[in-house]
Amino acid sequence: MEGTRTGRCIIKPSRFNLVVGLSGGRKFLLNTLSGAADLVPAETAARLSAGGAGPADESDAFLVARRYLLKDDVDEATFVEKFYPASLQDTRRKMPLHCIAILSFDCNLRCAYCWQQHRSTQAAGRTMTREQADAMIASVPTLMRCLTVDGNQPPLMHLFGGEPLLAENREVVAHILERCATLGWPVQITTNGKTLPEYRELIERHGVAEVQVTVDGPDEIHDRRRIGSRFAELMDSIDRLVEGETVMVKMRVNVDSDNAAFLPELANAVIDRQWYTSRKFYAYVAPLRDASMADFGLIRNRAKLLGTLLLMKECHPQMEIFDFLGWDGYTAVRNLENQGVFPYPKTHVCEANLNQVVFVPDGHLHLCAEEAHDPDGIVGRYWPDLTVDPAAFSRWYDLSPLDLPSCRDCSILPLCGGGCQLLTRQPEFRRHYCDAVRKSLETGLAWLGPAADEGDVP
Repeated sequence: MEGTRTGRCIIKPSRFNLVVGLSGGRKFLLNTLSGAADLVPAETAARLSAGGAGPADESDAFLVARRYLLKDDVDEATFVEKFYPASLQDTRRKMPLHCIAILSFDCNLRCAYCWQQHRSTQAAGRTMTREQADAMIASVPTLMRCLTVDGNQPPLMHLFGGEPLLAENREVVAHILERCATLGWPVQITTNGKTLPEYRELIERHGVAEVQVTVDGPDEIHDRRRIGSRFAELMDSIDRLVEGETVMVKMRVNVDSDNAAFLPELANAVIDRQWYTSRKFYAYVAPLRDASMADFGLIRNRAKLLGTLLLMKECHPQMEIFDFLGWDGYTAVRNLENQGVFPYPKTHVCEANLNQVVFVPDGHLHLCAEEAHDPDGIVGRYWPDLTVDPAAFSRWYDLSPLDLPSCRDCSILPLCGGGCQLLTRQPEFRRHYCDAVRKSLETGLAWLGPAADEGDVP
């Protein structure tokens, strides 16, 4: 649109406008950059989509105030070019250094859907040693100077894998927990939970801040998907951690069409144990994904799965105990529902773009945990000596969403930031991802629409 003259002023539409149709002819009008979201008559949406042509009327003032229409002296492109790098730096300054310690690529389960197993063969058998753990911890002050980090915040240590809590890892886990407790560094652990009984005392004694465990359904479903795990034993282990009230326990459910129908039964099992009453317990479902990007099916069906879950949530009130995370696009709807505006624009591409460093057992440094198997992801070493490759480091850390040609002019860029950096290597997968983000947004808004009509959101 070239612009529409309103009195002495030319107005033009923002490139971040979105119109989503609802039942009954109503329209959601959105601006993903300003955070504005309004229910408007179909005529207003149509007029805006057509360029806002026509004589000035009262709606112009409203649309300008909400930044759907911009005055001629507003240079949106220049604003975005300045806003994105400044906002990214501000986000980084507020975040601690996130140290992801992959103690081993080995695992004591053989989950039916695991995409890592075929990628970690050459790394199998290696375990981080005490000496490497000490070198990792010693490298932190230097790494913090390479990043935009608030030095007043302690680093966050995250034990990851593979499976970090293998029996053979006990010595190095105990050593890291003791060192972090002495330094005052918070620790998170992501585990499949199989060895939690053997590690519980260690976890509680050293004040681990958070333990995340995956439970994929009620007993027979969980045991079939997470081969080697036993649902009853795992639930008892989580029970003891929750009862202790010293550790934040997160329960993740990897969901796809295979186990979605069983979520109400799993919710009942959680409710029966009364975990939901604890301030130290949080449960969420996330779409199963394949970070190896070998199959488009999961990402292509993501929005459809979300619609199924939202319908189930209406029919099964017990599913209220689950938060829904991992659906880019729908995350913005949750923010709109809870706070009345879209989230602050996402100005980083992914976690590798923030203050995250990944330490692997062979002594290398990465910035992406999903690519910790891949030599192309190496940005330096922490053992036996600390070295950082500036060019490799910058390739991950300094990538801006505005550097992605297919993203910089996209109206939903502020909601997804361009997605995972792995998408830059997989254009066909990116196409399916972009479609999933838009459809997840529309699916969420379709469910939010009736509440908006009743005045629950703006």
